[in-house]
Amino acid sequence: MIEQVIDVVFDNADKAHVQHLATTSFAKHDALSEFYTGVREALDTLVESAIGLDIPAPDEDNDLVTELEAGMIELSQMREGFCQENPTLLNQFDELTACYTKVLFKLKRLK
Repeated sequence: MIEQVIDVVFDNADKAHVQHLATTSFAKHDALSEFYTGVREALDTLVESAIGLDIPAPDEDNDLVTELEAGMIELSQMREGFCQENPTLLNQFDELTACYTKVLFKLKRLK
């Protein structure tokens, strides 16, 4: 049951985030931002509380490192085409992929 709740919230939050990026309405942009950040935080609190009350935790994805590595490679291949030599976009794109390298380091080395 806990995994179903997580799936519903993540699905809704992801869709809201995409709409947040696509909309030209400031009010919608702001409302969706508040929603997708708020529900993720509320979900985190809910699931951690449930686990604390001995409701079984979701299964750990043991292959997440492989998936994150593949995502980082895929993003790296998109870098030039996406950024079109714009220095600001290149720097921001590098910050994005740095999030991947940082978590991969921690997942692989800090056990």
